[in-house]
Amino acid sequence: MKMACQPRCSSLNLMGKVYTTQAGENLPQAVVEKLLATLPQNNPLAICDVTLYVPSPRAGLALKEAFLQKTGAGLLPRIHMMSFHDEDLDNHRFERDDLTALEVMPMLGRQMVLAQLVQQAYPDYSFQKCFEQGTALSGLFSKLKAYNLTLEDVAEHIPDTLSHHWQQNVEFFKIAFEFYPHWLAENHRVDGVDAAQQAVQVEIEKLQSQGMANLTWAVGFSDTTPLGLKLLAEIIRHNKGCLVLSALDKTMDDALFNSITETHPQFTLKRMLGKLNLERDDVLNLNQAETSPQNVCWQQALAPAQGLKKLPQDVALAGMAQTTLIETESESEEAETVALLMREALTEKGKTCALISPDRGLSLRVEAVLKRWGVNVDDSAGMPLLSTPLGQLFVWLVQLVDGHFSPLLFAEILHHKLVCLSDVEDLPQKLKALEAVVLRGERPAPGFVGLKRKLEKNRSDERLNPEDFSLAQSFLGELEGLFKPLMVQGARHTIDRWVHKHMQVLLALTKPHEGEFSAAFDEEAGQALLAMLSSWQDAAKDVSAINLETYITMLSGVMANTAVRKRQSTHPRLFILGPMESRLQHYDRVIVGAMNEGVWPRQPSADAWFNSAISEKLGLPSQNIHVGMSGHDLLNLVTGPEVFMTRTVKDSAGETMPSRFLSRLQSVLPDAVYQQLQQKGQLWKSRNQALRLQGDVQPPQAPMPKPAVQRRPRTWSASTARNMMQCPYKAYVHKVLHLEPLKHFEEAFQASSKGQLIHTVLESFFVEVPHMPPPYQSDKQNQTAVHQHLMRQAKAAFERVEEKASKALGLKQFDKIAQAFAKKLAEDDKQGQSMWLVEAVGRSTLPSGVELYAKADRLDVSSGGVTVIDYKTGAVPSKDDVQKGVEPQMAIEAVILKRGGFRKAQPLRGLEYWQVSGKKDHPIDFVSALSPKVDLDDFVAEAEQGLTEITTLMHQADQPYQAFPKGDAISNKAGPCKHCDYAGICRFKDWMGRGENT
Repeated sequence: MKMACQPRCSSLNLMGKVYTTQAGENLPQAVVEKLLATLPQNNPLAICDVTLYVPSPRAGLALKEAFLQKTGAGLLPRIHMMSFHDEDLDNHRFERDDLTALEVMPMLGRQMVLAQLVQQAYPDYSFQKCFEQGTALSGLFSKLKAYNLTLEDVAEHIPDTLSHHWQQNVEFFKIAFEFYPHWLAENHRVDGVDAAQQAVQVEIEKLQSQGMANLTWAVGFSDTTPLGLKLLAEIIRHNKGCLVLSALDKTMDDALFNSITETHPQFTLKRMLGKLNLERDDVLNLNQAETSPQNVCWQQALAPAQGLKKLPQDVALAGMAQTTLIETESESEEAETVALLMREALTEKGKTCALISPDRGLSLRVEAVLKRWGVNVDDSAGMPLLSTPLGQLFVWLVQLVDGHFSPLLFAEILHHKLVCLSDVEDLPQKLKALEAVVLRGERPAPGFVGLKRKLEKNRSDERLNPEDFSLAQSFLGELEGLFKPLMVQGARHTIDRWVHKHMQVLLALTKPHEGEFSAAFDEEAGQALLAMLSSWQDAAKDVSAINLETYITMLSGVMANTAVRKRQSTHPRLFILGPMESRLQHYDRVIVGAMNEGVWPRQPSADAWFNSAISEKLGLPSQNIHVGMSGHDLLNLVTGPEVFMTRTVKDSAGETMPSRFLSRLQSVLPDAVYQQLQQKGQLWKSRNQALRLQGDVQPPQAPMPKPAVQRRPRTWSASTARNMMQCPYKAYVHKVLHLEPLKHFEEAFQASSKGQLIHTVLESFFVEVPHMPPPYQSDKQNQTAVHQHLMRQAKAAFERVEEKASKALGLKQFDKIAQAFAKKLAEDDKQGQSMWLVEAVGRSTLPSGVELYAKADRLDVSSGGVTVIDYKTGAVPSKDDVQKGVEPQMAIEAVILKRGGFRKAQPLRGLEYWQVSGKKDHPIDFVSALSPKVDLDDFVAEAEQGLTEITTLMHQADQPYQAFPKGDAISNKAGPCKHCDYAGICRFKDWMGRGENT
């Protein structure tokens, strides 16, 4: 059986050198200086014969930059990357002659092929599920291959208690380890992991057979695969070979060093030395400098538990002299303080500064704060292509088609900054018209058919501009043509064909005007999208046809894993990095951000296939090993020339815990020294807070506009009167500024819509209404006939509702309403009460000169006078509110009736609310608007006097239109704000002390 983690390289004859740098030392610079000192000074070309092996592309870049800074020349050594991670394989520098005829399968291609093989094995699976399973199998294949493990190795180490479960898994694994290799052979391809391993094996064989003619150094390795260890062993077997480690602790007691576990920062180095058959004494210091006080402090803090002890005061003071701890109260304060530290670093000529944190949220917040100050720094980790404006637009286009042209997403696309629509004439006017006529308001039926149907239905809406309909209709036709390539119902295409159609639509939308510059594909995101699509098409050329939904799922997954990075750093001296990216880097000022548990280190993620016990038996790296690697990264960061550690004591989830590394530091430092770290941090917090203060902040005052008298409304509806009593500012915005709230996108069938339909049905029962059946003309005592007629009216009205569920529910509820209405109508008819006016508008001019008008839902007449009826599908105003004038609708209608505003003056018999709810027990509740104790004549007289007074008051030049968000102006009744449509204009949250900006 072939095991991954083999015993020590037993026959190692150490001829080369093994070095280590100290924690915090500039490793690339130290390596370059040592290497140049080793080369003959009289041969400047000697550097070209040197070979360097590095563990990652970024490490290679750091060494290149160090060489250029040191020599200033363009001559460099050969730098090879040795990594078996899928994301690094495309950057592999090894070559092998007998592999040149074979096409190397990239990671994405492997995922696509495995997805197809899964589908062949499990035909019932959707391709979306097959792709997910193929991606998981791809990761497993890469991992086991890198550690030389086979299916037989896996099966041998599975406990008998799990044999049945694992037998199923092993059968599934055969897709990757048996079927996939056969597919590669049949298609004359080689997997990227296999290619990398074979290339490394060739290098090993060359060294074994031909020896080492020129200097060969391996730099920065702390862990690698068995084959990688074999190459390192072969390098240091030759006298021109050299291995340079980073931050090996040579001062730790041997017993302690031998006892460290996988969560310790030195564990991976200890394990690698063991496998190379090396002792710590075999490792030399690259530079002979003494261990710094910082190293002493941190090595003690990170020592195994049994080795922890308090540091002497003088050692701790010296070690922490260049270190500061900043603990903030919020995430935003932490970001602002970090940004201030970075900005301050720019005041020293040539000084470099880096924020290093696994917390990408902190990185983005700091980037935003710096941008406010005109300092542009990009997170070098980049951002997912899916999160860029171009990436969002690209995915939105297919999501829009798949979602049957959802109005909200449609509007977002049409307003997107990259959308030009250069071939569309009068674009601004057409876009405004389309939004007003079609996209806003109730959700239409699916697709362009539904959008066009809604346009025709809205032609009867008098509130809309008639000219907008022709513009919107024309624009809809143009847009339908643009999206036509993707609009084939149930279509199945290859990925290559889907991409072609998708790009057609994107290019049509982003095509610039003649002579203008196209921003879509020139920037990094555009280049990344084109490269990603090209790679995806190549990888998926063997994938069969899929539907649009599957295409969207796969596209989103691929784009989320595609990072967009700037071609060059936007700032030469400021950097934002993750811990892995910071390896082998060196900065004058280091800020270690988000030093909280769960961030430093990250919580270990569960292995999808193997638990920790099985992973250990197989020789795979433990899930906990990243804790130690995180500690090793931290050790190199906090031992730099100037160090700041930041954390927030509260985040969005609540109180936080300091990082275990920080807690261990606190445990070994004397209390006074740790407090000194915090005090230094307090200074920077104070500086940040000082930037926020700009003298005494005056709280904003409530708006109190005083428009000219001639601009004040001389015609008041019942709604205007209510606003004047509850919140005059709302009346000001509506009647003076003439602002109307826009309808929302994709409004569901709401109570207001239902109420309008019920009003229409009950109106059409009595009088002619356009597009409705004729009114009822038969016996009102015949409840069955009345009910049947009402249901015919209701079906005609509810036909306008697009949502089938809302339509069915509305009709079911109205059936109960119709029964109750028929019964009430028969009772009223029997008592001599009949309908006089329906949906009637009454008008009357008050002594103040203001004309009042109101629409009464229904006025019934009997021998005792007129009963005013108001239909309510929602809550009914309380009697107290009606009597005090807080809800003045009924009072205004009564005043207009008294003054002859409804055709002729009539005595008032009563005021009734009909609460039309459709509830099972009470479909309609018949509620008197006033208390029985209230005299109708006195109520109307008081209402007329009150209306005259308030209309007179609101037309005085010095009377402001004040906002009253806590209640109403007349009764000072406490309650919620009743003018939310205009809350963004009056900004009541600011001046009432209920918002974040107070």
